[in-house]
Amino acid sequence: RLLPSCHGERGAHYALTIATLKRKSEDIQQQISALRLAQSSLLQAAMDEVKDALAKAEPRSDRDRKIARTWGHALAQAVVDQAAEIAAEAAEDEPPNAATELAREAQQQVAETLEAHNRAEAEAREAQKLLQEEAQAEARAQAEKAMALQA
Repeated sequence: RLLPSCHGERGAHYALTIATLKRKSEDIQQQISALRLAQSSLLQAAMDEVKDALAKAEPRSDRDRKIARTWGHALAQAVVDQAAEIAAEAAEDEPPNAATELAREAQQQVAETLEAHNRAEAEAREAQKLLQEEAQAEARAQAEKAMALQA
């Protein structure tokens, strides 16, 4: 009789665990999106600075132009590398198996809860059995006493 409710509790616990995992996944996706947006903004800002600098720049020799272009590309690449490094660090903060570990912990909690419930149920049955035996012994004693009084 109590077994179906155990399954219901286990199902509810699993549902809560899955909801938690989905929420964490959504949070991570939002962080990734924010980091990509930051990376894009930094790259765009660097490109805008380069365009502004080019518009204001005085004519230079071909050699100076090559040096400036090389320096600008190196600067833009440094910004891209820095943004990628920040994104990688953010990804390392949450290990890839965190969801698996959370699910494993939830499963262990469900198993422990089920085991505790089964123990409590067994103890309740044992206590009920003892009460029934005591009641039967009391009834027998009263019946014997009544028989003795009639005799």
